[in-house]
Amino acid sequence: MKKHGFNYLDAARAGVVLCSILFQYHSTTLKEIDPYVAAGIVAQGIIEAAKTVPPPLKSSSR
Repeated sequence: MKKHGFNYLDAARAGVVLCSILFQYHSTTLKEIDPYVAAGIVAQGIIEAAKTVPPPLKSSSR
């Protein structure tokens, strides 16, 4: 992530895109998994990742 100049948000976005591309490939080309199931797995992963984000260490108080 840091090697390529990504911050945490950009790295998360890149991960979502990569995961979506891989699932699309497997569901359309290899026909290993149903496209609707693949979309559900990707969506569930995004939701789980969003729920497990740690709070910032130093928050600014206003």
